[in-house]
Amino acid sequence: MLDRWDDMRLLLALAREGSLAAAGRALRVDPTTVARRMKALEASAGVALFDRLRGGVELTAAGELLVTTAEQWESSLHQASRHLEGGRTSVTGTVRLSVPELLIWPWMGDLTRFRQTHPELVLEVVADDAFSSLERREADVALRFTPTPPDHLIAKRLCGMATAVYASDRFDDAALSDVPWVAWDPREAPTSEIVRTHQAVAPGAPFVLYVNSYGLLLQALREGAGATMLPCVLGDVLPSVSRRSSPCVLPGHLWLLTHPDQRRSARIGAVVSFVEGLVTARCQRLLGR
Repeated sequence: MLDRWDDMRLLLALAREGSLAAAGRALRVDPTTVARRMKALEASAGVALFDRLRGGVELTAAGELLVTTAEQWESSLHQASRHLEGGRTSVTGTVRLSVPELLIWPWMGDLTRFRQTHPELVLEVVADDAFSSLERREADVALRFTPTPPDHLIAKRLCGMATAVYASDRFDDAALSDVPWVAWDPREAPTSEIVRTHQAVAPGAPFVLYVNSYGLLLQALREGAGATMLPCVLGDVLPSVSRRSSPCVLPGHLWLLTHPDQRRSARIGAVVSFVEGLVTARCQRLLGR
């Protein structure tokens, strides 16, 4: 059983996620399946791979050794896959595109129209602000806002990005200091850009609502909850919301990232060209102009 990739993939998920439940969610299988397969893997190895703890699992020395081997297998499989797909000349198959969530909202119509021009292409859009691993195929193409992209990826700098204060239209006649504010859950982002800006432009205004998702943040403003910070590319097109401050260009740039092994793939090239063109067309709005 130690030569079966499916079991090694479960082992990796359990090591990375830290619990049976989290590993099951990551691989979309039942946690009992993960537990059963790991017990069989331990029996095959003849040694314990994990210590069961109250909050999850922890690798034993033997488990760490086997995970290292599994990671090498994973890397080799993904490298082979990228080389094979890099030679494709038709725009077919699946492309996993990772984009910051606040950027993808106003671009979904563009993405839908792009995919319709390539009927044999399947897009998996991942709304994510973290650096998805292009090595582990968590993404094929990624758009990221950062001062310095990873050196091992093909990175193209596109443009900067500005943010501004936006408020629900029901507060058009009110000073920002008299407008209630919406922010991230302080347990998740206690020093967020929203809080820092609030202290600068409206220190006396109360925070009345905390949320933990972009969807809730946008809906709160549309429903008249108050004010917050948004990227101009999104805030300027959000219904029932108006810009209430000068734009502030953030340090860093939007970078378009791909893996070197996939640069010849037609499907990857099509998505890269589309995203690059979309950002170029929206550059003035991204900069709040």
